[in-house]
Amino acid sequence: ARAEVRTTGGMGKLEIGKAISDLFGGYNYDTKVSVEGKAESGVTISATGVKKGDAVNGDLKGSYTVCKGFSVEGAVNQAGKLSAKAEVKELAPGMPLKATLTGNLPDISSGKLALFYEQKALNLKCDMGISAAPKIDLGAIVKVGAVIFGGDVSYDSARGAVTKYPLGATYAMNDVTLTGKVEDKLDTIKVSYVQTVSPTFTVGAEIARMLTPKTTAFKLGAEMKLEGSSKVKGCLDSKGIVGLQYKTPINDKTSLTVCASFDSKKLDQSAKVGIQLAYK
Repeated sequence: ARAEVRTTGGMGKLEIGKAISDLFGGYNYDTKVSVEGKAESGVTISATGVKKGDAVNGDLKGSYTVCKGFSVEGAVNQAGKLSAKAEVKELAPGMPLKATLTGNLPDISSGKLALFYEQKALNLKCDMGISAAPKIDLGAIVKVGAVIFGGDVSYDSARGAVTKYPLGATYAMNDVTLTGKVEDKLDTIKVSYVQTVSPTFTVGAEIARMLTPKTTAFKLGAEMKLEGSSKVKGCLDSKGIVGLQYKTPINDKTSLTVCASFDSKKLDQSAKVGIQLAYK
């Protein structure tokens, strides 16, 4: 899989390419139902069911805030696989340093410890696996005026090699956001442009140049906000694949998202359709 410049300081205070990710993101062609509620004890419980092709999967998740700044979370899927997460939002009073510990139970070696340092103009991230030969990811992102820039470095101690080192920068001014990324060990260059044409209409485009092999791909997208918090958006890539999405709140607690995708060069083929229903 191609790497992404994903540094966000952990919680997204700063993020490279967020505008284009939001415009092109959210397309899901599976059937999904999710329900979330909070018990009197303070435990938040969520259940999700997903139908993908002929396969049906699901999971049950629970989270609880033990005390101010400390929360725990557990999840189990249809196969009985357990996972857990613990989060401390402030390791020291007044210090924007957060820590999370995640893993699958009872496999301790699957655990991962992550540290996040977040300030208004600086985000740092470090996470590493809990094993004899862990993978280590380091990230930094800085904001200077209207420019956000940074990158990640991934090191595989088992191989003794640096496996990823994507870099990127975003420039946002008024209604226009420009982003440039270098990924896949400097083998892929991406440039994107997003413009807010009006308060309800946004357009964008991205061009990706792969140096090995020497190929170029592009993607176009647009989003329009409708009345009542509804929105519709669409995208088209260089392969002729069209994606459409419509999202609307049914009531204060329920939202419906419908997505469709088809090949504009093969209109005789059936479209992919996904429906997601979320209740809180």
